Formats: sequence, C-alpha cells, structure tokens
Amino acid sequence: MDSKICGCKGCEKPVIALGMCSKHIRRARLYGSPFVVKAHSGMMKGLSPIERFNRQHRKDGPNGCWLWTACADIDGYGRFAGIVGTVRYTKAHRFSWAYHNEGAEIPPGMMICHSCDTPACVNPSHLWLGSAKENVGDMDFKQRRNARLGELAANAVLTEGQVLAILADCRPYTQIAADFGVTTMTISDIKCRRSWSHLKVDFIGHAPRISPKRGKSSRITPEIVLDIRASTDSGKALAAKYAVSPQLICAIRKRRAWNHI
Repeated sequence: MDSKICGCKGCEKPVIALGMCSKHIRRARLYGSPFVVKAHSGMMKGLSPIERFNRQHRKDGPNGCWLWTACADIDGYGRFAGIVGTVRYTKAHRFSWAYHNEGAEIPPGMMICHSCDTPACVNPSHLWLGSAKENVGDMDFKQRRNARLGELAANAVLTEGQVLAILADCRPYTQIAADFGVTTMTISDIKCRRSWSHLKVDFIGHAPRISPKRGKSSRITPEIVLDIRASTDSGKALAAKYAVSPQLICAIRKRRAWNHI
C-alpha cells in the first residue's frame, strides 16, 4: 500500500496524519479510527478537556459507577490531564468533581473520596470532598481497612489485659516498663494513646511529678520552714536570720515554695 495515500478502503486522498486523509481523520475523531483498535493520543487532538474526559469512561458500571477505561495509576485511580478554571488536575476523579461542581477548587490538603469505594469511578454523584481523617473514618466505618490491631498485630508483645493494667498503673514509666519487659517509650505510647488507642478506658493512671530537688536545700530545712510560718517576725528579719532573700520568706509563708510541708 502506498504510504502517501489514505489507508481507508476505496479512498485515494493524500495522507495527512495517522495513515488517513483529512476527511477520515475528522471521522476518526468522532467515531474512532477505522483500523486502529487501541486508542492513542492522536484521537484526542483538538478536543476540549471535557470531550476527552467523556471519551475515556463508560457509564455502565455496577451501582451506577462511571468506570475509567484509560490509563490508571498503581492504586486504580484514573490518570487524566485537564484544566478546570485555572487549576490543572492529573487525576480523573478530581477533575470530574471539580468540573461537575461548577469549577469549585479543591482546598489544599483535602481529598476527593468515593462513596462507592471504587477508585476507577468518576461519577460525580459518587464523589465527596473530605479530609484524610474523614476518609480513614469512612473506611473504618465500612470495615474496609485490614489493619490488625492490638494482639493481632504482627509486632505485638503485650496482651490486651496487660495494656489495661498499664493504663491504670500510677507508677513511674520506668517501673512499669521493668515489670512488663518493655521500654519506657512503649509505656509512654500506651499512656498517651499513640498505640492501643482502640481500647476504651475511663481512667489513665499517671505518677505524680515530683522534682528531685523538692525538699532539699543547703540553707532551708523542713524545721526552718515550720518556724518561718509560725513566726511573727517580719520577712526582712527572718531573711537576715536564715541568710535567705525576703522573697523566699514570702513564698514560704504563702506556700508558693515548700508547699509540701
């Protein structure tokens, strides 16, 4: 076959592109190529974004889904380059949501989620705007996440009963960690609900924070503290007597210092 003549049967017109004449190229844009089975970029040349979008999905999917038939990423989401307003989108479902919502922009950090749980779906009625937290919450509500929690986790070293005992324990983290054979960071993660957060408890025990210097002084003793509070002398006189500042005498009397005595 002469490469300079249109490849369509019975056509003698010169080739313009893709082995076809200008007439058959126009027809191919409307109805597809007469002899190319697989779609190619040349078929989309000159079309608007929404025209290209409408050619790359079918509306006969289950539950009313519009299934993307063109290229998709590793997660199954359709890949599509199109501009809505001034924003360029590279995902088919994000383009669909923006276009069918009168050009509304997707705020930074927000996601376009699927109510049908089908990544390839681009039906705007199946798409909703939500945060990553809302998307995960929807996934958990539908029990679609396969994450193993608690004792079922592969790296779990504690049982649920042990974790409940740790949460109720009011001792310092180092003592609890030594008893259960774990690190203090593990105890901290449990107490701060960074791990095992699926367990619901009403009380979390915490050890009282006591400064290592509390009740220790080179000049003041508990007996002196009691004498200061019982004395009727002025703060200046007591400060001179015990070789401390008047501010410390005031703090002791008002229990801003040595309040454990």
